[in-house]
Amino acid sequence: MAENNESTTTSGAVASTFLTAPITDGVASFEVHWTAYTSEAECAAGETVIVVAKDAGGAPVIKSTTPEVHYLGYAGTPTITGSIVGDDLLLDANGIVLKDISWNLRIERV
Repeated sequence: MAENNESTTTSGAVASTFLTAPITDGVASFEVHWTAYTSEAECAAGETVIVVAKDAGGAPVIKSTTPEVHYLGYAGTPTITGSIVGDDLLLDANGIVLKDISWNLRIERV
């Protein structure tokens, strides 16, 4: 299992790519454990699991995205999403309108 620690910031409802992961043949699971912080009152924590599959000679596809929020101190919910570009998975932190958020992320590739 490979593990990365990343950080990023979002301003408003604009996404920020924090990891680009090449996808090889087979199935891979990315477990993203995250915290989001604006202030003591406005913070959140959760995890998102993204499962990606790739057949030999084919393009990778996202098979599932499972978010779980453990604590939410915002009026909206910050999220983690994935998208495929070529043979890579891009992981994005998605902010909240009118909020500047600092993110800390631990990504486990299983």
